[in-house]
Amino acid sequence: MDDIYDVHGTLEELQLLTNAIQKWDVGAMDKLPEYMKVYFHALLNTISEIEEGLMPDEKYRAPYLKEAIKCLNTAYFNEAKWFHSGHHPTFEEYINTALISSAYPLLIIVSYIGMDGIVKKEAFDWINSNPNLVRSASIIEQERGHISSSVELYMKEHSCTEMESCEKLREMVSVAWKDINKDCIKPTPVPMPLIIRIVNLVRVIEVLYQYRDGYTNSTHETKERITLVMVDPIPI
Repeated sequence: MDDIYDVHGTLEELQLLTNAIQKWDVGAMDKLPEYMKVYFHALLNTISEIEEGLMPDEKYRAPYLKEAIKCLNTAYFNEAKWFHSGHHPTFEEYINTALISSAYPLLIIVSYIGMDGIVKKEAFDWINSNPNLVRSASIIEQERGHISSSVELYMKEHSCTEMESCEKLREMVSVAWKDINKDCIKPTPVPMPLIIRIVNLVRVIEVLYQYRDGYTNSTHETKERITLVMVDPIPI
C-alpha cells in the first residue's frame, strides 16, 4: 500500500483504491487498474485468512484490524493529495497524519491479533483511543524513519536553521521516550506483556535509525549487530 501511494498511483487511481478499501468490498475491484486489483485481492484474502484462523471467541478482533487498515489508507491518501496538489501542510498537520502513516498503530493491533487469552476487547479499545504510549511510539518511529520531511517542514514554518530544526525533533524524541518510560512504570490500563510489545516495536526503530537509515542501508551498524547476535554470539 505504501509503495502504491508513494510511487505508482496517479491521484485518480488512488481515489479508486481508497474508495475500495474504505468500502472493503470485493465488488469495487472491477473499477481498479490491473496492478491495483492484484494488491486489493491480496489484501482482502490475507485479512480473510487471518479472520478464519481466529478462535470463535476471538472473531471480534478482525473488525479492529480492518479499521486500522482503513485509517492507514486514509493517511496515505491524504499525503498523496498533498504531494499531487503541491500543498505544503503545517508541521502539526504533517505530524498528526504521519503518526498514522508510520503504521505503528496498525502494527500494534497486528501484534495483538494472534495472541492468546491475555488480549481482551478492552486492549483493542485502548489502542483505538490513541493513548499517549501509542502516540509516543509513533513519534519516535516517524522522527527516526522520516526525519528529512519533518526537518524541512519545521524549518520552513519556523524560519529556523536545519540544525535548530533537528534539535527540535531530537527533543520530541527524547520527550516521547520519557513518556514511554513513565507509562511503563505506573499502573497500566492493559497487561504489561501488551505494553512491552509496543516498547519493543519502538526499540527496533531506535536500533535501525540511531546513526543512519540502517533499514535501507544495512551494511553498517545493522549488519554488525545482526552478526553479533546471530553469527558470532557471546558464549554463555
